[in-house]
Amino acid sequence: MNYSPIMVVCEGSSEVNYITRLNRIFCYSDSKCMVFKPYNAGGGRYSFVSKKYNEVLAGNRKLESRIKIWVDQDLYVRAGTEENRMYCSRSKLVPRFMFSLMNFEDYLTMHCAEGIVEDWQNTCESRNHFTEPMHANQYEELFNSLIKKYFGVDYKKGDVPFELSQNTFTANLFRNLKNPQFKFKNGFGELLMNMYEQRVIAFK
Repeated sequence: MNYSPIMVVCEGSSEVNYITRLNRIFCYSDSKCMVFKPYNAGGGRYSFVSKKYNEVLAGNRKLESRIKIWVDQDLYVRAGTEENRMYCSRSKLVPRFMFSLMNFEDYLTMHCAEGIVEDWQNTCESRNHFTEPMHANQYEELFNSLIKKYFGVDYKKGDVPFELSQNTFTANLFRNLKNPQFKFKNGFGELLMNMYEQRVIAFK
């Protein structure tokens, strides 16, 4: 088995901090090697992400298949954006993106109990988030209210506002990702789930 880390070109500090925490929880099933290595693209725009991908690829040509791209989908869905056009016409050398539908906060919610996910999805649906994704200045206050309601703390952009444990993944995230009722699909979360279910990775 190849124990080199999966290199993840990601949108910003939120994903980098999350992946750093993942490496404290997960390891390869028969090795203690680091599973993921994040690279901050400094934003989700296609030009930022593709540039960082090419930089990472330049130093890891033999590991091309282990380089992934993880960004929010909101920027690629909003009406009038050029990002989706650029993504759809990208070079064959650039892989398909793993998207967070619609943003990282939506993905965080999927780590929670079903009732919390339902609460957040209802909030998002009432604001047409899945057709015209909310901007940060719209959803951050709403998301902070959700986190404060259920966890009693304020949410700070870039942080994970609750403990990540084995139960967080097996009882919440992986189950929620399989639940057709929930719309917050996530390419990186599915990668993580598949690696765990195929016993490529395990909890430390």
